[in-house]
Amino acid sequence: MQRRNFIRNSSLAVAGLAFLSNKTLAQLLADPTWKIKMLTDTIGVFTEKGGTIVFMIGKEGLVGGGKAFLISFIVIFALMLLYYNTAGWVANIALILNLLFTIGVLMALDF
Repeated sequence: MQRRNFIRNSSLAVAGLAFLSNKTLAQLLADPTWKIKMLTDTIGVFTEKGGTIVFMIGKEGLVGGGKAFLISFIVIFALMLLYYNTAGWVANIALILNLLFTIGVLMALDF
């Protein structure tokens, strides 16, 4: 995208939002396109235009998510090291720093 077109379109979008009344903007934000339906106390369905995700809240779900994250992190780490050789080390260091910065920001925001 060209820079000039991007700036023009962005300013037009912001100007359009400025002309909306508070009531109209509140109505747009109040009715989300996504919906969460709880099937039981621990199992729910998240539905959005792009698809559906079934989730499980509880200790088993958190432990399973942590294991999936750890396994995928190790596999990506190893594949980048094998495929990119020396540049793989740099990419892996960037991957670890990205993870640390993300966790740091989330902790700073009390998430």
